[in-house]
Amino acid sequence: MVHQYTFGVMSSSNEFIVYLEPTHSSDLWKSVNEFVHSTAIQFYPTTASRYNCHASMTGFFKIDSQDASSTIRDLSIILESTVQSYFKKGALQVGKKSILVKNLDKEHPKQIKAYLLLPVTVLSLYHQGTQSFADRCKTVFGIQVRPKPINHISLAYWDEPDALPQQTEEWNRLIMEDKLLERMEKTANEMFEKVSNPDSWDIVLYERVVKGHAIGEMHKFVECRRCKVANEIVEL
Repeated sequence: MVHQYTFGVMSSSNEFIVYLEPTHSSDLWKSVNEFVHSTAIQFYPTTASRYNCHASMTGFFKIDSQDASSTIRDLSIILESTVQSYFKKGALQVGKKSILVKNLDKEHPKQIKAYLLLPVTVLSLYHQGTQSFADRCKTVFGIQVRPKPINHISLAYWDEPDALPQQTEEWNRLIMEDKLLERMEKTANEMFEKVSNPDSWDIVLYERVVKGHAIGEMHKFVECRRCKVANEIVEL
């Protein structure tokens, strides 16, 4: 049974997120993690270096609660019932060729927007299920959970609002002058060409307990609930 929460009461704030992850024993999980962490040393640390392999199902969301354990329990109940309704079996495909997206931010011309991604394709049920999870969180907790498109695994990108100006300038220089992402893309395509799609995936609720601040420093997460999803081979 899920509790109904009273809003406006003084409490502590906990930060959560839901990820779609390849099973940790899979070649994809190991290869993505090897790529993002080795390229941080070989080339330059990026925001992707802060995370392990995942495709985001939601953005980060905060819940104010006087009882953190009850919050996690109720979130887990909501996630489990959503998985049972929408994700009993799934069809997921990951592309073997990375996608490079690069363009100028029109509002801030000096800031380059550049991403290196592995494309992910899921059934529409995944989007419906994520929206259902968000709707139930709004009903129970009175919060907005932002569903994500579930269409990529990040290999390299820059989203560092706390970076020093010279660090962002160096990133922009590397992207525009040194063709950093093109070199990383070549490495990625060579690595992922022979990596097969996992047989199973997990939908995971995490709490972020420590936010990394230095460039490339990993965030620290605590796993709250993990639900397995078999990967059916169907036409997407």
